[in-house]
Amino acid sequence: MISFEESYKNNSKKIKNYIRKRVRNFHDAEDIFQTVFLKFHIAIRKNIQISNLKCWLYSVAENTIGDWIRYEEIRPAIQDSKLIDLMECPVESDTSEELNMVHYGIEQLNCNYQEVLNLRYGSGLGIGSIADKLGISNTNTKVILHRSKNKLRKLLN
Repeated sequence: MISFEESYKNNSKKIKNYIRKRVRNFHDAEDIFQTVFLKFHIAIRKNIQISNLKCWLYSVAENTIGDWIRYEEIRPAIQDSKLIDLMECPVESDTSEELNMVHYGIEQLNCNYQEVLNLRYGSGLGIGSIADKLGISNTNTKVILHRSKNKLRKLLN
């Protein structure tokens, strides 16, 4: 039988550091860390067989981070619905030309603009997550996003 206290003592620092490297916001990282060990506690109480504890904890941490990204993050507000629809829609005969134009326009943008657009509309990340990922301020992220959309509009018109 696995002891929660001993397992926590032996693995908590490593798991916490792993989460903090992936999630830059301290409070979010702490929430995820607590969720991982709550899931571990529940698994022990349900007598779930865990053959490799360290691997299991890292897998739970990775899955919990993925859940946090998908469900806890604020989805971007749809401001340019036509552009977003074109970026996300499956290729159909009537929209493939427009979609190709959008992708061509994005390819003409500089790398910073492309990355911010892809993170915002492709990955669905919020301003704060994009800023954390790129290591810039929220304000700078908003400015880059605004400029990239304006530049893309000019290229497409």
